[in-house]
Amino acid sequence: MYVCGFRVKAIQYFRRCRVFLPAWSKWGQRDLEIIVAVDKNRKKRGLRTTLILPKAWNYPRPPTLEAWRFVVDGPQDERLFPSVTANQVNGILRTLSAKLGLTRPATYSFRRAYVNRVIPLIGSKGKLVKFTLHFDEAMVDAFYRRTAKEREALENKQ
Repeated sequence: MYVCGFRVKAIQYFRRCRVFLPAWSKWGQRDLEIIVAVDKNRKKRGLRTTLILPKAWNYPRPPTLEAWRFVVDGPQDERLFPSVTANQVNGILRTLSAKLGLTRPATYSFRRAYVNRVIPLIGSKGKLVKFTLHFDEAMVDAFYRRTAKEREALENKQ
């Protein structure tokens, strides 16, 4: 969720055959590619799209070897997280943050962190739509750009 900005709804539908991870030992040397079949705004598989994070973006470090194996090893058509919910994830985050003495994040915190990390890497609002998996530029403006300075910076790149 932090690396790609996925919502829990999208994660519920992930299958191994639609997640293309670089080899663990070569993490960061190839684009990260994940097909998103269903999401909050993509309620039908016919609207699926592919999120590709360019290797040049130096996306965050690799998952643990065990987590990487969980994603790549096993039946290719198996759903990886079929019954996970936002409430479950938020409960785990609440527990971990209390143990670590951190402010409590929520699933949406990871999405916002992803979008804030990607905004400076994108050349236009049209391209940002592709990386947030929205259909409309207005949605990106409404939910992720809050200051005039951020808006001007992106509009000046167009």
